[in-house]
Amino acid sequence: MAVELPAHVKKYLDDMEVSADALPEDAWETFASLSGGEIALLRKLGKDLEKADTGIVIKVH
Repeated sequence: MAVELPAHVKKYLDDMEVSADALPEDAWETFASLSGGEIALLRKLGKDLEKADTGIVIKVH
């Protein structure tokens, strides 16, 4: 794990109750590159998905 995760990414993972150690090694670089705005979008998407009906298909582009 040579890549250090930024504080805002660590906070997001903590909030999602995901251990950074549980991330696949090839995902570290991707997560480390996420901006604060991208994290905000992930949080919004998570909230929207919680509200979604199980019969609804949501496309993410």
